[in-house]
Amino acid sequence: MKLWKLGILVVSIMSLAAMAALPVSAESDPTGDVYHRTITGASYSWELYGERENVDITDISYDVVGSDVTLSLTVKGRITDSQNILYYIHLKKDDSAFYQIFYTNGSGMVSGGGVFQGFYDYAPEFTLSTDGKTISYTFTDLNTTIDYEPWGWAQEYLEYTVQGGEAWFDYAPNAYAPWYTAGDETDPDDEPDNGGSNTLPNGDGTTPTGTPGFELIALLIAATILLIVYKRRR
Repeated sequence: MKLWKLGILVVSIMSLAAMAALPVSAESDPTGDVYHRTITGASYSWELYGERENVDITDISYDVVGSDVTLSLTVKGRITDSQNILYYIHLKKDDSAFYQIFYTNGSGMVSGGGVFQGFYDYAPEFTLSTDGKTISYTFTDLNTTIDYEPWGWAQEYLEYTVQGGEAWFDYAPNAYAPWYTAGDETDPDDEPDNGGSNTLPNGDGTTPTGTPGFELIALLIAATILLIVYKRRR
């Protein structure tokens, strides 16, 4: 083979390898946008807390190599093995096709929903990056042509036994957060813009409060996962 043809072949292979390694979809998330949740009775409120590095998400993504799909979540600090901390990744096409991944304290569970209902991995093998910032999970998907969207959250409970109480959350992207209202801007790198308070304006400058809805469902799911993990370890 002539040298110039060999060069073209090598460059082509390297280009394909680089393309295969690029995320199919990625969502970057600003740092310093962790929110603090407090619950009193049936009411809750969210306040911008700022940085809490081990739950402060910087990126969430998935990539496809052949029929293997890898989901990854990255935090500013380190992925922390603690019964008080939960990491969650959701990969969805829509409500009819999605996967969800939970990781807490060194183990977790993966399940499918909608058309993927029945897909379970009760002992998933997670991979941590060498710097400890990224957790990944790889599985085989027979239909990798579906255009998925990754999103997720990280949360830290003040007390493991009070999962519905005080906690810190970060969502990526922020549009999935229960405190998010279209048009809100938080400027996490700047001083609060709403009269010196770290409370996120709810369009009219009020604190988002009310009866827990979506986030309560998420907590119930998380509690179920934690119970399964706990029973499996006994």
